[in-house]
Amino acid sequence: MLGSENWKPDLNGYYFIDRDPIFFARILYFLRSGVWNLSGLSERDIELLKLELDYYLLSFHKDDDKGPSHLEDPPEAPSEPKVLNFKLSELSVSSLPVKPDNAISPKWIPTPKVTVSQDGKTTTNQTEGWNSVKTEAIPSSSSWTIEIVSIGSGNLGMIGAIPAQTFIPNGTHFSSCGGGIYQPNSEVYTDGTWNVEVYNNNNWSPIKVGSKIRYEWDKAGRKLVMFVDGTKTVQFGNVAESIVPCVAFYGVGSVVKFL
Repeated sequence: MLGSENWKPDLNGYYFIDRDPIFFARILYFLRSGVWNLSGLSERDIELLKLELDYYLLSFHKDDDKGPSHLEDPPEAPSEPKVLNFKLSELSVSSLPVKPDNAISPKWIPTPKVTVSQDGKTTTNQTEGWNSVKTEAIPSSSSWTIEIVSIGSGNLGMIGAIPAQTFIPNGTHFSSCGGGIYQPNSEVYTDGTWNVEVYNNNNWSPIKVGSKIRYEWDKAGRKLVMFVDGTKTVQFGNVAESIVPCVAFYGVGSVVKFL
């Protein structure tokens, strides 16, 4: 959009696009590949996607001389924004204890619109909109577990991990850095540099109040595995060498805590 000169932001650098991340990663993939990734979208979602494209001055179809003029299924393993090469043989209910030997409960760091309990374990979104919170630095090769206490106004947001230095308090994060799961529709988001090596979207329950999300971080192998209620849900590869847990809240009143 900047190149087309249709969008002219101020020159002070304080500008951003505040759009629904459900579609943003798909739009980025289309701009890179010329193919729409419609995996997991309902007919209603597709209609909403068409409306969203008006904001970006994009058309849902492409001219014949520029690329496909119809909707296509995504390639088996698109490189961005996520790799949908499901390896169901690798999926299993975790046999690990809830708090393994390397388990930690790092402290959340409050931001202007997100509060933190006195012990640092519980964090609450105070206003509707994308308000993010991260933790203090964590030791390498750690495990941690987050419980969903409240989903607030119906949409908790995104839960995952990011490189610590990329954090901003009003960011959605996971389509631009790191990786995580979006609630309520359980999509997996990455910035394109973290590979999605396993994504089990058919064999796990949606995130809900009371859900427990456990992470196993292998720094040496550069892998991060997320378990939802005991089931291996997603495995990221090529993970940054230094990461911190992060929640990008949306719904006001949403609450999560470390166990």
